[in-house]
This record gives sequence, structure tokens and C-alpha cells, in this order.
Amino acid sequence: MVSKTINLNFIPDIFDNKVRGVVIMGIDLTERIEYEKKLENKNSELVRINNDLDNFIYTASHDLKAPIINMEALVDIVFEWYKGSKSQEQQSLIEMIKTSIERLKITIEELTEISRIQRGVNDAAEEVSFKSIINDFEQDYREQIKKDNVTFIEDLQIPSIHYSKKNLRSIIYNLLSNAIKYRSEQDPVIHIKTGRSDDGRIMLSFKDNGLGLDERQQRKLFQMFKRLHTHVEGTGVGLYIVKKMIENTGGSIEVESEPDNGSTFRIIF
Repeated sequence: MVSKTINLNFIPDIFDNKVRGVVIMGIDLTERIEYEKKLENKNSELVRINNDLDNFIYTASHDLKAPIINMEALVDIVFEWYKGSKSQEQQSLIEMIKTSIERLKITIEELTEISRIQRGVNDAAEEVSFKSIINDFEQDYREQIKKDNVTFIEDLQIPSIHYSKKNLRSIIYNLLSNAIKYRSEQDPVIHIKTGRSDDGRIMLSFKDNGLGLDERQQRKLFQMFKRLHTHVEGTGVGLYIVKKMIENTGGSIEVESEPDNGSTFRIIF
């Protein structure tokens, strides 16, 4: 015998201010409840699978760090052993190995970062100066900035924000390095601005004169492992990480862009 769940509504039948009887209306909720139970079980299963995947990424990325560091050290030893006696071909081969190891290290670091933000883990917020992180970037990338003749134009109407310093550094570094990486034939000019959004929240924007993106590319821009320009190095996870970091704290990021006419990334914290 199948149990049923019925929702009953009792409606009084009133005539001439007197109750003549009661109309009973029933709705069979059995199928709806069974469907909701199945949906709940499915959601629980998806959450479990997602957690297992996060745990795997976290464990794998951490467990891979040690052997990669060992490989890097061994290559450096080999490089020193044959220093001055190896042929051009051998030297090129060693450089290729070192480059591959460096790419693998970057990939592992990004997988670790993805795992961290997927878990919603954020460092403690503190008052962070936008200018200080921009200065750090200019110092860390000084050779690249000099080589590509990059110009920064700053309009920091709001000097600081209460935010995770590590996350803000990652956001600014990603967007500034992309603006340089995806430059056009002309010298890069990057406008960095802070201010208030229409609803009063802190806004940070980056405007460049680079390659730009069409509408199709913009729709894929923040997806994981999507690379829209293949002529430069990259893993395709930087903007995915940036978007997740911003959304985890209730913010949003948007882009305005046209091919050959640059891009503007706007962050609302």
C-alpha cells in the first residue's frame, strides 16, 4: 500500500451570514514530495562529489610540490656538472626541461589556489593600500615594463580598502599582467582607477589599449582553462580565480571590450 500525502483546505460555505457547511479541497502532494526528495538526494550527491574533487585537487597539488622541487634541484645539478662542456643542443634541452618544470610549478600553484577559493577560504581582511600593491607590481615586473615601454596612469580616488591583502594582490597582479601580456602593436597604456559605484560600493577598474575581445570571447572569458589568445604563455585559470575571489566576498567583475580597441575590467567590491 502506497502512503499518500494530501494537503486539505477547509472552506466554509456561508450564505446569509450563516455557515451551511464546509467545502473540503484536497491536493495530492505525493509526487511533488517524492520529486523534492530525489532532487535533495541528487544535490547531496553533487555536493559530495564536488567536495571529493576539491580534496583531490588540494591533496594532489600539495603532494606534487616535493617531487617537482626535487626535479628542479636535480636539473640544476646536471646543469652545473656539464657547465662549459655541453653542446648547444644539450644546453637547449636542459633549458626546455627547466621551462617545463617551471610551467608545472605554476599549474600546481594555480590548482592549490583554485582549491582554496572553492572552499571559500579567505585570509583575514585588513586595510590595504591600492597604491602599495601597484608599486609592488611595478617593482616585480620592472624588466617587463621597461622592455614593453608600459605606461601606467593612476586615478586613485579611494586610496585603500578593507580586504584580504593576498586576494587583492592576486586580483591586481592578474589584471595588470594580462593587460601587458595581451598588448597590441602599440606601447601599452594602462589606466588604473578607484572610485564609487552607483550604489556607493568601492570600485576598481583597469583600462588598456590592447588586443581587445569580441562578444564570443567575452562570454568565455572567466571560464576555467579557457585561453582566448594562444600566441602567449598561459594556463587559462587566472581570470577564473580572480572572479571567484571577488564573488566569494559578495563582489562582481565585468568587462567591456572591442577587438583592437582595448578592454576595461571593472570590479565592484
